[in-house]
This record gives sequence, C-alpha cells and structure tokens, in this order.
Amino acid sequence: MSDENVVEIVEDNLASKISAFFQNRVVIYTARRLLVMIPLFLGVSLLTFTMTKAIGDPTEQALGAGASREIRIAILKKQYGLDDPVYLQYLKWLGNFLKWEFGFSGIYLTSDPSPMINKLIYQTAKLQYAALILATMISIPLGITAARKRGTSIDTTVSAIAFIGLSMPIYVSGILLIKIFGGGGLNILPVTGANTANREEVNWADFFSNNSYQLPLWWHNVLDSIIHITLPLMALTFATLSLTTRLIRSNMLEVLNQDYILAARANGIEEKVIIWRYALRNAILPVVTFIGLAIGGALGGAPITETVFNWPGLGKVYIQAIQVLDMSIILAITMIITTMVLLSNLATDLFYAVIDPRISI
Repeated sequence: MSDENVVEIVEDNLASKISAFFQNRVVIYTARRLLVMIPLFLGVSLLTFTMTKAIGDPTEQALGAGASREIRIAILKKQYGLDDPVYLQYLKWLGNFLKWEFGFSGIYLTSDPSPMINKLIYQTAKLQYAALILATMISIPLGITAARKRGTSIDTTVSAIAFIGLSMPIYVSGILLIKIFGGGGLNILPVTGANTANREEVNWADFFSNNSYQLPLWWHNVLDSIIHITLPLMALTFATLSLTTRLIRSNMLEVLNQDYILAARANGIEEKVIIWRYALRNAILPVVTFIGLAIGGALGGAPITETVFNWPGLGKVYIQAIQVLDMSIILAITMIITTMVLLSNLATDLFYAVIDPRISI
C-alpha cells in the first residue's frame, strides 16, 4: 500500500470520526443549550448592570469628604470611563469581565480586584464543595437506612437529626460548635479565618525542584488549613445533609413500594442490588436537582457561615460590597454566580440522562 493510500485512509477515518462527533445527540444538545445560555447571560448582565447604575455613582460612594473631593471624583470617572454613556460603560464592563477584569473597587481601593476575587473563589469553593461532597456521602446511606427501617428507632433518630438540622439556623449551630470546640470549651480548634495569620506559604517552584526541603512546610500548611476549615465545614455539612437526607428518605419510601421493586424481590434478586442499583437510581433524581443547584450557587458563598467563622469567602465579601455599594464587586460576584448556575444546570440535565435512560436529550 502506497503512502498516498495510507494518508487517504487516515483522512477518511478522521473525517468520519469528526462527523460522528458532531452528529452525537449529547453534543448537539449541549451546543443548543450553550447557545441558549448566551442571551440568558447577557440578559442577567444587562439587568444587573442597570440596577447597580440606578443605585448611584461608585466613585462618590468610595471617596470621603474633603476639599479636593470633586477633583478626585472627576479624575476617577475619567480614569475608569465612568463619564462615558451608559451603553458604552456596559459594553466596556462586559468586555472586561470576559477578560476577568472587574474595574475599580471601593472595598479594596484598587483598579482591578480580580486577584483578590480569585483568592476568595478558592476559599469559598474549598468550603462549599467539601461540605456538599461530605453531606452527599453521609446523607445517601442515612436516607436509605431510614427508609428501609421505617417506623423503627433508627428511622426516628435519623428523622429527628434531619429535622433539627433543618430547623436550627446555621449561625446557631456555628456558635454551638465554637462554644464546644473553641476557646470557651475544649479549645482544640481555631474558630476564625482560613489559616494562621502570617503563615509562610510554600514556594511551589522550590517544592517541585527540592521535595525534601519543602515537605515539612507543605505538610504543616495542609494541617493548618484542615484544622481551620473543620468547624465551618461541620456547620455547613450538617445544614446541607439534613435536607438531602430527608429527600433521599422520602423518595426511597415511595420507590420501595413500586411494583418493579416487589417483582425484583419476588425473583430473588439480592436486597443490596435492589436498593443500590434499582431503587436509588430513581430516588436520587430530586437530590441531583438539589446538588446541581447547590453547585451552581456555591460560589455565592455561605454568608452566615463565613461571617460566624470569619471565613474569607465570596459570601462575606458580597454582603460587605452591598453594604458599601461597591458596584464592581457586586457585579463581578453576581455574574460569577450566574455563570456557575447556567453551567451547573446544563451539567445536571446531562447527568439526568446518564442515571435515568427514560430521559432523552
């Protein structure tokens, strides 16, 4: 076979694979949803931008009194384009946001707070997603056990714990944890912040070039982060698993009484196979919806939790930005949340089709 024939065969195979990829139903559905998300994103951004503009001038909110106040306001407006027409300001802001630049911040008094926002995103994601994963891992077996043991003391205990978690405000559970494990009680865990103040950070370039030198510092920082996140993670996980446990329990109770479950038991299929392969697959759909929404809204932070434990996250800063009317921070965090919600909704719909073959996309 000549080289030309080999090249032709390879090109034909590549073309067929590309054609099959673009004809795939999942790819087509995803592309359509992404196209629908563009006007939704633009609509939310335009509405949010308009509402923040209606609140007032961010330069006047950021600068205090003084003889040169008007001069400083004029300079800032000129510097950041705030004296341009509103439509032009919106287009510039949207373009800057897509480049991950957020404009002047009154909180951080900087022309671009994106480096600070990046750090806040990391801290919020670390807390929120860890709590969501732990809550899901704990609530699924708890909910299943409560449904299988309906009416027993186990079911009563699990339902009581879930009811307490739903009824108790998170700031109450947070304060209780502080009283028990913090300085007022056992004094074994820190109650504020994400790490020890003035902690020496690992130089990752040195770490990868000389592991033996950086390993003690790296390990010390990991332990420091773990002990600082423990209390807020416990409070947030407890609040989250209370809802998911009740969802799993109520749906499992309904599914376990379905005819196909009774038929599976009559055919002698092992109970754990029935529970984990058949029943849970149908009972977990509402939980998937909740988790999808939680993933999307997670970067909005947990303002109460972050405030109680002084956690440096987006939720706490979001509240501070609203209080002082820091428009760039408000716009940035709102659009970050919007983007995550849109993407998580898409991922949730795709995951539906994976766990439930009856759902077509």
